Amino acid sequence: MCLFHLFSLRRIPGIEFRTLIVSLSWLIALSSNYGLAQNSLQEIRKVGEVESCVDNFEANDNTSTATLVFKSALNNGSSDYMMQGNIGWSGDQDWYKINIGYHGTLTINLSNLPYNYDLELYGSSGLSQWISGSYNTGTSSEVITYNFTGSSSTVYAKVYANQASQYSTATCYSIEFVWMPSCTMTALIPILSSPSANETILTLTPTLVWSAISDATNYGVYIRDVQTNVLVVDNNCATNTNSYTVPTGYLSANNKYKWNVQANVNCGSCVSAYATAQYFQIGPIGIKQETEIRPTEYSLSQNFPNPFNPSTTITFDLPVSGIVQIKVYDVLGREIKTLLNEFKNAGRYNVEFNAGYLQSGTYFYKFTSGEFTQIKKLILLK
Repeated sequence: MCLFHLFSLRRIPGIEFRTLIVSLSWLIALSSNYGLAQNSLQEIRKVGEVESCVDNFEANDNTSTATLVFKSALNNGSSDYMMQGNIGWSGDQDWYKINIGYHGTLTINLSNLPYNYDLELYGSSGLSQWISGSYNTGTSSEVITYNFTGSSSTVYAKVYANQASQYSTATCYSIEFVWMPSCTMTALIPILSSPSANETILTLTPTLVWSAISDATNYGVYIRDVQTNVLVVDNNCATNTNSYTVPTGYLSANNKYKWNVQANVNCGSCVSAYATAQYFQIGPIGIKQETEIRPTEYSLSQNFPNPFNPSTTITFDLPVSGIVQIKVYDVLGREIKTLLNEFKNAGRYNVEFNAGYLQSGTYFYKFTSGEFTQIKKLILLK
């Protein structure tokens, strides 16, 4: 898996440190825009003063007010942070606060060491809860690898200068933080609960509910129109809870849909198995009869409004009771949607057509009852 070098912090003559922080913020925002995902390595915080590479360690000062904070939205790929620290006198320490989320491996690489430095990792900001250490002598690097299996944690890295006779020249070291997330959800499966299998519902904005998955931070929701085979909802980051209310404009009355859910971490590549798909039917919503009207002949009115976005109303007159079909086609003659296909008593009816999932363009609707057929054009303009 590739490693992304997001930034390197050095003292640049003539440029104030505040300018560097602004530049780093810009780089971090840029990395987020390129999809390096979210919250795997949430924060690296340098504790102590870091204004140059000239001996400004603070001995045992792990409680100093932080002057440098790096935050970024990272993905489930590798993420690599690099910065420069400062060489100090014997006994001096530099501390880094690291907030990590979910499961994964944190590797800390300390390099470019002209003298003997030690690297340690703690579960608290003091010298308690020691986790690991690297104590190489006569080398220019130290490495710690920490395998993390919880949902979130804060750890502290300590760089320690341990040989007094060697610190006659001030220079810089490099410290690198590499986060490699792991995924534990691949065998887990959400269970769909509402609507129940093959349930008929009387709303165009139903709330879908399923079982929660451990460690999931988000859920993808997928709804397919069975008649047209169009995926009307296709969102891998639809919600951060185990429910989702379908927005207005995606579903239509008298239609059947197939829906599914997949859990994930931060909308990234760590995903569960798909749920077992289920179907639901939307009943006769958006069809209204004008009871005081008694038509004497068949008639199909022009939809209103037209052009429209996303909904329009189609009115027809039925002089005798019978089976009524209203179907929508694209300019190539392909059937897009059946708005109505059922028995209706004689009367005048208004049928709502919601085309929120369709692309802008010209469409045709066809009315058929008994021996009567009529076709009109409608325009969807988004």
